[in-house]
Amino acid sequence: MDKKTDWRIVSLTHDYSSNKIHKYFDKRISDLEKAAVSISPTMNKRDLAHEVASAVGYSEKRTLGLYGSGSYHHMTYGLCRIARSLSEGFTYIHIDNHNDGNYDPSELSCDAFVNNLVEDGFAKNIILVGSYHPLASTYVNDFDFRKYPQDVIPKILKQVKTNDVYISIDLDVMEDKEVSTSMFYSRGTMKKETLLDLIEGIKSKKRIISADILGYTWSLFPSMNSKSKKLYEDISRAILGEEEWKLHLR
Repeated sequence: MDKKTDWRIVSLTHDYSSNKIHKYFDKRISDLEKAAVSISPTMNKRDLAHEVASAVGYSEKRTLGLYGSGSYHHMTYGLCRIARSLSEGFTYIHIDNHNDGNYDPSELSCDAFVNNLVEDGFAKNIILVGSYHPLASTYVNDFDFRKYPQDVIPKILKQVKTNDVYISIDLDVMEDKEVSTSMFYSRGTMKKETLLDLIEGIKSKKRIISADILGYTWSLFPSMNSKSKKLYEDISRAILGEEEWKLHLR
């Protein structure tokens, strides 16, 4: 039955941590879609975009993509290809402790895909939150959040030249106590409240056409696993909004 939702929630399953995220949301979301994606740590960008687009599928609804390890952040390239069909031009907002801005014109990897989003015409411009990128219209880092929290959101919104935005959130931007993520990548210091405020600020002025959340890596500590999954849920609720979120619950 169609609940007349504006969003679809899709879990991309390709690694152990992603499957854990899928199981968590599958118990809560009645219409959760599962996309079995097969990609490698480095991949020809045409093949990657085709794989993700084929697994997730095109839809008139906005897509919230959920997956695990940041080692596969380049799947966002494929999700942005899908989102492009919903907008005449969107700004890509990259919330991550790394800029993922190494460049290869043919292959993509977790640290080399952001440049391609603009150069291949998927996004109009880039906003970086948590790291610096030379192609970005602007960037804000941890210092900005700690020292000038009241200025951060207006600074970001001033540089967003489109009405539509795509948001990608790698949870390694968060401080250690907030989430379990890979020990192989450096961590940021963002607090949960800051991230949720940022999402609400963007939503107040712009239209989120699609988004994704990633970065969880399974932990030996059950309490951290539970906290990490709850963080995914709280971010998802913030992106969709409470009324839309309730339409998806079991």
